[in-house]
Amino acid sequence: MTTSTGSGLWNEGFGAVGATLKALEDAGATMEHLKLIRSDGSVAKGIVKFLCKVSKSIYADEEVASGYTYPNGYALKSLADQIAMLSNLFNLDGAKALAYAENLPKLPEGAEGWIAAPKWQAIADTYGKAVEKVLALLGESRKFKNWREGQLDEKYLRQTERTVQMLAKFEQQQEGDIIIIPAQFGLRYRGRSVRRARVVFVGNEFGFGSFINGCMLLTHPEREQTWEQLNIDCAGDEYAPDGNGEFVFAPVFYWNGGLHFSAGWSSNTGKRFGSASGFLPQD
Repeated sequence: MTTSTGSGLWNEGFGAVGATLKALEDAGATMEHLKLIRSDGSVAKGIVKFLCKVSKSIYADEEVASGYTYPNGYALKSLADQIAMLSNLFNLDGAKALAYAENLPKLPEGAEGWIAAPKWQAIADTYGKAVEKVLALLGESRKFKNWREGQLDEKYLRQTERTVQMLAKFEQQQEGDIIIIPAQFGLRYRGRSVRRARVVFVGNEFGFGSFINGCMLLTHPEREQTWEQLNIDCAGDEYAPDGNGEFVFAPVFYWNGGLHFSAGWSSNTGKRFGSASGFLPQD
C-alpha cells in the first residue's frame, strides 16, 4: 500500500469505485476514514461502512469534558511580528509572506486567527532534522526538555498524509520561505484523543505537527507557561516509539515546571490536552 497520498490508496484496479472514494476524500474524508474502507474485503461493503462511520461516531468514547484553556497573557501576535521573529530565528526572507498578509482571504470557520510558519524544507533536508532545529531553538529560549532526543528521524517521526497534502497546497499558493495559515491552538479539540480529533476534522482542516507547533511556540512562548492550562497535541504527526514502523503515538508539547516535548498513544484522552490544527481558506 502506498503512503505518499491518500488518493494513492485507490489508484489501481478500482475504476469508478476508486473515483468515488477519491471524491469522498476530496469532500473531507480523513485517512482514518479511508483506511476503514480499504481494510474491508468488499469495496461495496466498505463504502456502506464508511457512510455509517462518517457520522462521527469513530472513537467517540475517546472524549472527556475539559475546562482547560489557554494561559493568561497568551494572544496571537500580528503576522508582521510573527514573520519578523521567524525571519530572524531561521535567517529567512519574509518579504513575500508580508506581501501575502496584506490581502488575506476570509478567516475560515473554526480558526482563531492567522499564524506564520516556515516551510520545513527551507530549514532542513528532512522533516525530522527541521523539527530538531526548532526544538533546539526552544531549548535556547527557555527551560526545555526533549524526551525524544535522537529519535526524530524517519524511523520514528513522520507527518500524516492529510497534513502533507494540505501543506502542499499552501506551499503551491504562497511563494517564499514562510507561509501563512488560518489556525487554532488546541482549544477546539480539548479533551479529545488525537485520533478522535483526526476523524472529526472538517473537510478543509488538518492537524499541525511538531514542526509547526514548535514554531508557534517560538513566536508565542506565552502559550505554554503554567501547569493549569491546555497543552498541545501534535495531530499532524505520527510517531513510532520503537522505530519499527508502528506509528501509534503522536508527539505532544506540555508544561511541567518547564516546556517538555514527548509522544504518547494517539488514543490517549486527557482533559489537559487538545490538538492544534490549520484550515485551508475557502472561497
